[in-house]
Amino acid sequence: MVIHYAAGLPLTVKVLGSFLCDRIKSEWADAIGRLKTIPLKETLEKLELSFNGLENDQKEIFMDIACILKGKRKKEAIRILESRGFHAQIGLRVLVQKSLITLSKVELYDEDDVERLFMHDHLEEMGRNIVRRLHPDEPSRHSRLWIKEEIEDILVNELGNQETKCIKLEDTDLNPAIIMKGLGKMKDLRFLYVNPCNFKREVVDEVSQYLPESLQSLCWREYPFCCLPKTFRANKLVNLEMARSNISQLWEGGERKVFNKLKFLDLSYSKLITFDLTVTPHLKHLNFQGCKDFVELHMPVECSNLKFLNLGRTKVSNLNVGMIPYLEHLDLGECFDFVELQMPVECLNLKILHLNLSKLSNLNLGMTPHLEKLDLDLCLN
Repeated sequence: MVIHYAAGLPLTVKVLGSFLCDRIKSEWADAIGRLKTIPLKETLEKLELSFNGLENDQKEIFMDIACILKGKRKKEAIRILESRGFHAQIGLRVLVQKSLITLSKVELYDEDDVERLFMHDHLEEMGRNIVRRLHPDEPSRHSRLWIKEEIEDILVNELGNQETKCIKLEDTDLNPAIIMKGLGKMKDLRFLYVNPCNFKREVVDEVSQYLPESLQSLCWREYPFCCLPKTFRANKLVNLEMARSNISQLWEGGERKVFNKLKFLDLSYSKLITFDLTVTPHLKHLNFQGCKDFVELHMPVECSNLKFLNLGRTKVSNLNVGMIPYLEHLDLGECFDFVELQMPVECLNLKILHLNLSKLSNLNLGMTPHLEKLDLDLCLN
């Protein structure tokens, strides 16, 4: 192969590299298409050759997607994978290049990022087989659990152990106290996702609450308790999502435990009234949208890591963004009591600002020179 040079520089190398990458992807996609005519067992063996060429972190990411994250939004998946300690951006890029996963855009309302993670059914089956085959007849020893009936059996009979790293439990009507008790032996659980089958929003008795200290990402929709367990210190927690929960305060009795590693917090549509950001010093993403009783966000110190803040549909009346110098996205939409946005300094990073249906009467756009999207719809004052 001859590569031509001009003025001493390999001008065609980039083009050639791009051509070869596209050719490899095309050939791999064609190969997957041909595999449809080959028996499944033989197909999975051929696909696993590509999997074996991955680095360890990339293998873990692939199996997380196959067992847990397939269909998730890209941003959400990255948040979960990063909380697990993986280099998510690089890992996903490699898996896409090798055609082991695809990113597909889905039309959904007016949201900017609607890319979702997908993979071929044969690749999904391969990933799940890799997880299952070490202990084919003992689901309780699998590193990832995603089959509802197996998970419920393990939790009810307290069969858990340290080998389980991830649980995705959907459409369950299992009593929350039983779920908590069943987690007792899972001392190395990193990711827990619970989604009940019916929206009940009933407060449940606080007895026997337990969450493993090893948790890095905790996603529990409609969490029925009013606070986190007393014994849970959350020292390793990076991502906490409890939308539509009964949470009114993070700790019982107003106890102040600091989340030293927490970067992502979503308590949207919960029962929070106030929140103090000093307990989350490294927070990057905060979503309290729809907390209809929420009135005040305490910021006694500068929040230099916070980039995304959603207080839409709350009772917040004013906000000082001078305490959030690197904020990029601020949503105060449908805050019917909101009257004042304090900007003592320029907000150089702010790109998206929603103030629709608020009582705001003035706004100095000179303080937001890089703003790209502004919503003042129905701001009648």
